[in-house]
Amino acid sequence: MITEHVWTRTDTSLFETLVDRDEVMINHVVVPAGGGFPAHPTDATVCIQILRGILSITTEVTGAVLHGPGKIIEVDRQTMVKLENGGEGCLELLVVKAPHPRTIT
Repeated sequence: MITEHVWTRTDTSLFETLVDRDEVMINHVVVPAGGGFPAHPTDATVCIQILRGILSITTEVTGAVLHGPGKIIEVDRQTMVKLENGGEGCLELLVVKAPHPRTIT
């Protein structure tokens, strides 16, 4: 079986779930300039693929680190992170959680 998942093309703030299976959750996220997510512990192992823009990831260990398009950033489960748009344009990401957080006990 083949299933096609299409994400929304936009420059406005967006968080949409593309794949929602026990094995994996894939979210598409668009963050306009100046936006971001407050510090929070990751609820699964997370791989963040940067499609466009600059992602600023802040942890207690590394401080703020900037990452650009074409990179995949892997974050261990229960890592306290703050994610922000670190550039002037839109930040667009695919966020992959495996396994899906609902399956983790």
